[in-house]
Amino acid sequence: TNYKPDLILDLDEENLIVEFQSTEVGNDFSRRAHSYVALTDQHKKNDKEVNLSVLSTAEDSKIVEYRYNRLNVFKYEVHGLNNLDGEEIINNVKTKLKYNEPLDGRDIILLSLVPLSKKGKNIVEYIYRVIKILFNLKNLTSSQKDLSFGIMWLTTDKFVVDSLERNIICDLLGGRMSLIHEY
Repeated sequence: TNYKPDLILDLDEENLIVEFQSTEVGNDFSRRAHSYVALTDQHKKNDKEVNLSVLSTAEDSKIVEYRYNRLNVFKYEVHGLNNLDGEEIINNVKTKLKYNEPLDGRDIILLSLVPLSKKGKNIVEYIYRVIKILFNLKNLTSSQKDLSFGIMWLTTDKFVVDSLERNIICDLLGGRMSLIHEY
């Protein structure tokens, strides 16, 4: 079987592979993820390093160390999404916008992950709410925009079951996906 990473982004400072996991990561996943990083590094057209970020709905945040021979260890981070509070994140962003406070990268990424929060309501409802906020944000770096819209696009593709709804959302996001290399 040929596996492909969920998302590869060429960001300002790195080439980032984003994987969504709904099951706990183990050696099988680590082997596959290691090959993603190695192949991406081999075929990249820039001098940026290649990193992997796993977004998990199945486990808490942790660092995984996968030993692939006696001298080498492949390390990557798993970011657990179980404790995200979607309403709190949205309210925090709206408050910062109301008072003209700057949003940092963490604010933008957390906002993009709101639809995946366990404490969330309906995933489609949250996707629309987050997209509306993202469309109205100013002064974001191109990396912040591309990563946030990439996460929204991938979330939609993976988790929105109704094909008509999925197509409508993907059309909304379509023009903002220029940095996705491969899906």
